[in-house]
Amino acid sequence: PFINRDEWELVKFLYANLLQTQINSFLKLHWVSLHLHCICHSIILQTSFRSAQELLSLLDAILKGPVWHCTKINTEDYVMKEPVYRFWHNALEVTWEIFGDLVFAQHMEYDPCQIFEGTE
Repeated sequence: PFINRDEWELVKFLYANLLQTQINSFLKLHWVSLHLHCICHSIILQTSFRSAQELLSLLDAILKGPVWHCTKINTEDYVMKEPVYRFWHNALEVTWEIFGDLVFAQHMEYDPCQIFEGTE
């Protein structure tokens, strides 16, 4: 939903570091509006959003993917200085995500095939 990688980096920064009111204040700054909404070197530098609400709705439109799970690993016979955690995805959710992704749609093979290596 974003114009380019630069805009995506701006969105990530704003989302991670500012509150909604701060994002709105930032976007209303004269310098920001001048540089984000001007024509410079024949390229229109415009963002896909003009407020924090628009930015957040664009972020919500991005597919989230499978949820990460965290399990604490307990050991009875061995004392650890710090707890050990295992992070994982549900394999079925990942499979559904991959098979439902349009990026992979034209690259999926369902029939068995043999892959030969070497010059023979």
